[in-house]
Parts: sequence; structure tokens; C-alpha cells
Amino acid sequence: MLNRILLRPGSGRGQDTSGRAASIVAVGFLAAVLGCAPAAEIANGVPVADPETTVRELARATTPEEPTRVTFDWSLDEPDLRVRGQGVIRMDAPDRLRLDLFGTRGESYLTAALVGEEMRFPGQVPGGLELPPPVLLWAALGVIRPPEAATMEAVESSETGETEITFRDPDDRTVRIRVSDMEYPRIISAQLIDGRHTVGTLDQTMGTNGRPARSVYTDRPASRRLSLTFTGFEEVAPFSPEIWRPGAR
Repeated sequence: MLNRILLRPGSGRGQDTSGRAASIVAVGFLAAVLGCAPAAEIANGVPVADPETTVRELARATTPEEPTRVTFDWSLDEPDLRVRGQGVIRMDAPDRLRLDLFGTRGESYLTAALVGEEMRFPGQVPGGLELPPPVLLWAALGVIRPPEAATMEAVESSETGETEITFRDPDDRTVRIRVSDMEYPRIISAQLIDGRHTVGTLDQTMGTNGRPARSVYTDRPASRRLSLTFTGFEEVAPFSPEIWRPGAR
């Protein structure tokens, strides 16, 4: 069961996009790590000699050592709707992140905090909207973070300098993360597979600084395209504990 999300549309000045657009934006943004394409396995993959050490080293290499503030622009395109805005993520890896999503005029679309494997929201969470699992949210930021209760199934490397990690999550779904080992480890893509169907996919373009430059989600059946363009990864002072409790007073 996927975690559900809370929307707070129209808390700023703009109200014209606070209804259907806000719902679609939030679903689309959080579906940036969800998709419908079948998952392809790594070409000519060979099992690595020490899978656990390989995954541990890749996780360490992709995890920021200091609290980090991430800013980004987003755009969502559908046949009859185009919406865009800005967002902020504050992460204290590997355990905590806070997401705030805004429209072009500062209206708030989404607020959520992830602490461990627990999603936290301000107020009561409405039904009908769902959030992908934490592993794919971290992957969207370029961080490899398998769930604590995950079962490793395979770790393979290829002659092209790629490593693919495959594990089963606590909900008995397969998660596959593909990493490039050229220059420095970086996530290329990630998939969430339920049975024979891929229910989640993420594709990334990396910048020259070793951080994601862009994440793109395309939902072909819905003719939906979501682009996340990262504008900054800044190491900052430790965050106030209150930000991990959205809505707390």
C-alpha cells in the first residue's frame, strides 16, 4: 500500500489553478518516480563478487554528508493543461527529507516530510492520492537508499560501467536501481515492479557537479510529461527539528 499525500492548494494568491490543476500537479510530481513502461534488465550483467559491500559503497557515495537544501523548477504538460512552479527539498540524509511544492505565484500545492520509512503530513490526509515509496523519492534526488527491511536479490555489473541493484521491498515488490560507475557513482534510472508490471520508473540526467540536473517522468497512456530541473544543491546548517513535523504548532 502506497503512502497517501495531503494537498494544500491555493494557500497563496493564485486560485485559478488550485482545483483540478493542483491535484494533477501533486499527483504528477509525486509520480515523477512512477511510470508504466516495462523494466529492462542490464545488458550482459555479471554478478559482483561482494553484493552487500558494493551496495553499501554506492549508497555512501551518493548520500550527502551534510544537511542539504535543494531547489528546483517543475513543469507538467497534459493535452489540456500546462502547469509549472518551484519547489524546495530539505534533506538530512539518509533518514529525513522535507518537500514543499509551490505554484508560480507562491501558492502551496504540497507539504510532506519523510522520516525513516514514515511519511508525515500536516493535518488529516485525504483519500484518493498516493505517494511512491521512500526508496524512489530518495532516488529522485540521486541517493541510493534501500529500505531497511529490503531483501537483496541481485547486484550485477556490465562492461559499459553500469551496476544494477535489484532487491525486494517489504511489500514484496521488486526495486531495480541502475547506476553508472563512470567518474563517480550516479543513478541513471530506477524502477518499481509489482509482479510482472512496472508501476514506477525514474530517469535522470546528471550535472557536472555529481548531482542530478534533471528528472523526467513520462506517462504515455495519460499523455503526461513532468520535468524537474534542479537549480541548486546547497549544504546548509542543521535544520530545525520542527520541519520534520509538518503542521505541528
